[in-house]
Amino acid sequence: MKIDFIYGKDVEATYKNISDGEWINDSEYGVVHRLVGDGSEKGIGKFCLDWAFEQCKHMRIDTQTDNKVM
Repeated sequence: MKIDFIYGKDVEATYKNISDGEWINDSEYGVVHRLVGDGSEKGIGKFCLDWAFEQCKHMRIDTQTDNKVM
């Protein structure tokens, strides 16, 4: 399993402009860029996201519309 995670204020330029909504606030946030696994172990993705959420309580995560699992 691999997770790409960053944390801070305005750490992801993609999130500066959003449509059809708004951010809850303008505080520092964590970003999960990539979460990759081979499917051999159940629950590892949840473990990684729980870890990321423990680092900060404000997360921004996006995915492609065809990513049904996410």
